[in-house]
Amino acid sequence: MDKNIIYRIVNFLDGKSYIGMTRRGLRRKTEHFHQLEIDKHHNAHLQNAYNKYGKQSFYFEILEDNILDSEVHDREIYWIKQFKETHYLYNITDGGDAGGLVSVVTVWNGIEYPSMAACSEESGICMPTLRKYLDAGYQCEDDIPPHSRHRVTIWDGIEYENIMAASKSTGIHYSMLTRHINQGHDSSDQISYNRRKITIWNGVEYPSVRSAANAANVNVNSMLAYLDRGFASDQEVNNYYAKRPQSNPISLVIDGVEYHSMAAARKATGFPNSRLKKISEEQRGRFKVKLQRTAEYECAYCHKKWIGKKSDKSKYCSMACMGKARNTRVEITCEVCGKKRVVKIGQQDAKYCSQKCYRKATKQDNQNICQNCGISFHAVPSAHKFGRGKFCSIKCRTEGSQNKVQRFCEVCGKSFLAVPSKVKIGSAKYCSYACMGKARTGKPRNVRLD
Repeated sequence: MDKNIIYRIVNFLDGKSYIGMTRRGLRRKTEHFHQLEIDKHHNAHLQNAYNKYGKQSFYFEILEDNILDSEVHDREIYWIKQFKETHYLYNITDGGDAGGLVSVVTVWNGIEYPSMAACSEESGICMPTLRKYLDAGYQCEDDIPPHSRHRVTIWDGIEYENIMAASKSTGIHYSMLTRHINQGHDSSDQISYNRRKITIWNGVEYPSVRSAANAANVNVNSMLAYLDRGFASDQEVNNYYAKRPQSNPISLVIDGVEYHSMAAARKATGFPNSRLKKISEEQRGRFKVKLQRTAEYECAYCHKKWIGKKSDKSKYCSMACMGKARNTRVEITCEVCGKKRVVKIGQQDAKYCSQKCYRKATKQDNQNICQNCGISFHAVPSAHKFGRGKFCSIKCRTEGSQNKVQRFCEVCGKSFLAVPSKVKIGSAKYCSYACMGKARTGKPRNVRLD
């Protein structure tokens, strides 16, 4: 059954549309809007309109479906002609594949097709690939060279049907094998760092370098380096490094045993290199500067002593002691008033029960008189030093810092204080909003009392 359809993409803002034909139905709709979204649509007029108005201004509709292959081009020409008389179109040609490469008569596998699109549909080859084959001069599928995976491969003197068979037989991945063949290699001996080749180590044959490295307890890169230098056993490696002069020899003493290399100490103790390096530096006396920055601390709960950094502010030797201390309470007595208070064990060295007692003990209990309301309040000595401590609150400071002038209300005659700046501009006339409303409207203003 033929599934050719005629469709159009409509801009509902101005009614302008684009008409096309396809056999792929809604897949063609997805392709159109994807190309428009990435700004790569083949129709420049439609692309410019899409960029200007946005995706929300366009919709897709089918004009006619189930069209025969022999009639689809004529029906596209018909619809474009119909809409040209009444609507504006984005189409550049009159339809029917006119003027495009897809309308060129195409010969493939000895069969003549009316267009490249028809040839693509019948052969199952996508349009870009088919165009590439035709541009290269191919006329049938036999002219296409075989893929590298399917060509005959000769490796280590053995001929394989294809590169995949050679890959399975040799154990080399087909991509790596392809790269080696392209580089001109035809055997495993020509490959440097071949991890798949059979390896003999300590007189034992292993199927790969990795398996030999695992048996010798070294990494693969080290094993490859040993093989490149011609070593075949652990004894040869040890003899080589024993004769090799060390530029910076070390001596480590761990649990009474002396080691002359980091590798030997690591192999015997299992310590990481970072820990062995610290031990080595400590034994050489390089930690003297760091030891000067440490201090001795005593746990506030269990009284255990430990050495830590000078910047360490912890009071406890462990998290367990800290948790117990937070749940333990002790009773202290204030040295000033004699009042007893229960505090955490971490605060057992406290001497005073309050800030008031602390100020009395340190002679900082300075009583001041507010210059606005006359209430006695406490002020720290630094406030007197810089000329502050005159008012007990922000409200009193605001009222006391302004030299207000006495005025009389023009409505009720009541006296009130006003800021000089308001008196200067003539706005301090009334004692309240009620009097101001009464003076302006003849009626007292409704004032909400909270």
